[in-house]
Amino acid sequence: MILVLLAIAWGLVLGPRFLKSRADRGSSFSDFRLRLSVMHQSRLPLAGVSGPARQTRRANDYVRKRSQKRRRDILAGLVALSLATLAIGLAPGFRSILVVSAVVDVLLVSYATLLIRRKNVALYSRYDRPVLAYQPIDD
Repeated sequence: MILVLLAIAWGLVLGPRFLKSRADRGSSFSDFRLRLSVMHQSRLPLAGVSGPARQTRRANDYVRKRSQKRRRDILAGLVALSLATLAIGLAPGFRSILVVSAVVDVLLVSYATLLIRRKNVALYSRYDRPVLAYQPIDD
């Protein structure tokens, strides 16, 4: 019974994502059109940036936004799974699901910690510049 409930919970979490990924892979033509629209948008002028650097920046923005959306979706899925397993575990007769809920909670806290650490590393690396040492001029 517990395995059936766990399979249903995983199906509710992973099912929509699986169906969406299959729908997004509709054809190579749709993928080509998406890439073409990204290339078309890269022709828009950016202040102080021109040529290949502008196209690289647009492509990096596109990849960054997709990554952020994926991380947000994973975090939302873990929160939903955590709440669902807790609600099921609190029902009479399903107390053993609380163990699954605890495991999901550990995964949720670990993933949130990983995201925070990743963001902090990115912030510190942005401002981590070598400081020029003071060297007195010899007269």
